[in-house]
Amino acid sequence: MQKQKLLYISFGIISLALALFLLFYFTDTVGFNTKTHAEWEENGVTFSYRGSNDEVRKLYIEKNGKKIGKFDISANASLFSSEESKKAIFLIDTEEKALALVPFSSDADGDRHYRALYIKPDGSSELDLDNDVSNPNVDSENGSVISECAGTEVLVDAPESPYTKYATHTGYSIFNDRLTPIYEISITYHSETNTYCLSERTYDQDLGTLGASNDDWLSPDKYASQREKIDELFTVEIP
Repeated sequence: MQKQKLLYISFGIISLALALFLLFYFTDTVGFNTKTHAEWEENGVTFSYRGSNDEVRKLYIEKNGKKIGKFDISANASLFSSEESKKAIFLIDTEEKALALVPFSSDADGDRHYRALYIKPDGSSELDLDNDVSNPNVDSENGSVISECAGTEVLVDAPESPYTKYATHTGYSIFNDRLTPIYEISITYHSETNTYCLSERTYDQDLGTLGASNDDWLSPDKYASQREKIDELFTVEIP
């Protein structure tokens, strides 16, 4: 009788555990990444974005049917709200290697952010998490990419909160098969101090990336006198 009772208890525990596993798996409560948000094949490379119902968490890369990369990302499911967003931008594409810009995230200001994906001759892949390429404008002939974004950041979620408005323009070139930032210009308005900051950064050969920022703080009057000239540098709306 005691053995039968233990058998019933064991069966009940196993059944409960199985039910909880199936619940968590199909609702993705604990991050099984069962939801495929986007998947497509391009130039022999398959891109698969998976996650929970509301969030994109993983990017899987395959080439010629072989898995060559898995990367952590964190993006809202709206990243792939349209079919047009389900594509990579190839900058280099040969039998041995490739360089492509792949969707990485989107923001409330409507900007789409990409990262550079490198497929190497040894069959491995690498995702560059250091350089954000926003709304890329590609010049294939010259091997260059322009990245631009603009938006507003609120410091505190309150009606009278201080805020900053910004616009950033970054130029990239391909050096040694790597997408490298060579200059960056940004303009930022700080409501708390009612001042503007024009910042410029250029490529630092020793660092292998952009160097320190040169900042020019402008009063509203001084900014107004220079705004037209600054505006010529951007295609997005500046503060």
